[in-house]
Amino acid sequence: MSEDENRSTDEKTDENTEKIVEETVEETKEKAIKQKEVQEKRIKEKRIREKKTGTTKNPNTPKNIPVLLKLLLPMILLVSAEVAIFAGMIFGGDLISYMEQNEKAILKERVINRKSYLERKMLLRWSDVSDTVSSINGITSDLLLMGKISWDTLDDGSAEALPLLRRSAPLLIDLMRNNEVTGAFLILNTDDLRESENQGIYKDKPGIYIRDYDPDARPSDRNEDLILKYAPAEIVKP
Repeated sequence: MSEDENRSTDEKTDENTEKIVEETVEETKEKAIKQKEVQEKRIKEKRIREKKTGTTKNPNTPKNIPVLLKLLLPMILLVSAEVAIFAGMIFGGDLISYMEQNEKAILKERVINRKSYLERKMLLRWSDVSDTVSSINGITSDLLLMGKISWDTLDDGSAEALPLLRRSAPLLIDLMRNNEVTGAFLILNTDDLRESENQGIYKDKPGIYIRDYDPDARPSDRNEDLILKYAPAEIVKP
């Protein structure tokens, strides 16, 4: 085969190849155009449907709302509603005044209970001195019979009343221990106090006054926790 024939054959092949490429490009363009037309048609149909149903979206609104925001907004609304309801119940239902009245009633009941408790303690324990009084009266009678004290001079001074005061002191201490009180005293008097008061006469009388500032504490065996506020000096001497 000559060179001229080979050249003509190559030229025909190139021409056929160019035609095939051109046809392929044109087909690709046509397909792209058709796809674009189909997409535009779908977009138009979608917009028409949104207009009819009224669901047109605002282009400025984000497409995806965060999940946290979706959960947080209903919770905020729910809590706000509960707060509003409770506030209405408290202020609208006069709940504050009811609570104040209830607190006053509770305080009043506690005061009454405390008052009753103190009255019982005072009547049944603190002021129960009948046994001590009987014992001191018995000691007084014995000393009078023995002649160690005299009824006429009993309240003249501590020296005349010393025998009775000395024997009465342990009884007063026992009274304080048993009744758990802060003090006990004994004053000796044989005069008419009202008559002396009307006459403006005031005399010192012999007696004993013992104090215990902490009756709930454990008592001392030697009575070191007691204070002798008023008594003859001979009583505390060994």
